[in-house]
Amino acid sequence: METIISEFHFLRPLWLLAVPLVWCMVFMLRKKLWQKGDWDKEVESHLLEFLATSPSQHKRKLLPWVMCLAGTLLLLSMAGPVWQKKPQPLIKKSQARVLVLDLSFSMLAADVKPTRIDRVRFKLEDLLNNFSEGETALVGYAGEAFIISPLTHDANTVSALLPGLHPNIMPVPGSRADLGVELASNLLSRSIGSQGHIILVTDGIEESEISAVKNVQVPMNFLYWQSEQKQVHRLLLELVVF
Repeated sequence: METIISEFHFLRPLWLLAVPLVWCMVFMLRKKLWQKGDWDKEVESHLLEFLATSPSQHKRKLLPWVMCLAGTLLLLSMAGPVWQKKPQPLIKKSQARVLVLDLSFSMLAADVKPTRIDRVRFKLEDLLNNFSEGETALVGYAGEAFIISPLTHDANTVSALLPGLHPNIMPVPGSRADLGVELASNLLSRSIGSQGHIILVTDGIEESEISAVKNVQVPMNFLYWQSEQKQVHRLLLELVVF
């Protein structure tokens, strides 16, 4: 019992400041609420008690108290009373990751059904469902790289964009993984106080781009498609903690 009392608090305590205002307003209006009609103007107040009265006059006297009680209860509910405190960390965990998605035309290959890009969407949805902390961004690349979603704490926002991703939406054909990784690295550098990493989702990297990708000073993991094995390899989980 003592624990419950000690943990009782309000989520929005500022609403409680309005309680005295409600009481003041009601009592300022109480004379109007207690009026008995035109008799108040014609008969002396000490004689009104001897006049025949209706039961509604008794209810009229109770009305200010009912209004005060109702207003107080309403404000108490709006203040959000709770009996359990959740621990609030002094420092919020701030992890950031950028998904870099290959949107070159090779992702339309149907060596698995329905296509590579469709299977990749399924994998990314599974990943996004496991991201409970930190920020997530999405970059797409073909001949150029573009930010599809900036860093956001709402992984569902990124997930909602996946169905619309298709190589046909990319203005420049190609497969410049180095540009996608570079753009992702720039996004992470602007995320203050975050420990970030890049997840590169691709079916292949040109040899001329491998050195540029390796030189990025950000931890990187791969969801790599190898067509000759006809399977999507798992992320290197020893390097990433979700």
